Amino acid sequence: MRILFTKRGYAPIGGSESLCFQFATRPSAATVTVFWITPSGQVVGTAAKPYTQTVDTFVGSAAPLQKGTWHAVLKVKGKVVKRVAIKVK
Repeated sequence: MRILFTKRGYAPIGGSESLCFQFATRPSAATVTVFWITPSGQVVGTAAKPYTQTVDTFVGSAAPLQKGTWHAVLKVKGKVVKRVAIKVK
């Protein structure tokens, strides 16, 4: 399985970040899991999603997101297949 691309979106109002993972090949599972890790290492926003060619994910808050490097992690069958670092300023 390969990830074809990862696209980052950004909403300047409030606190949110979004990503889009696109698969080049189909994973061997019907569902994928995406979760976000804060700059302090806390796991937030875990979601199991049915497999589609493109998997969208986001993290948001009414307040601005914590500054620093966030990580979005994509797992298939418990194995990390993609980890993306996102700087929040």
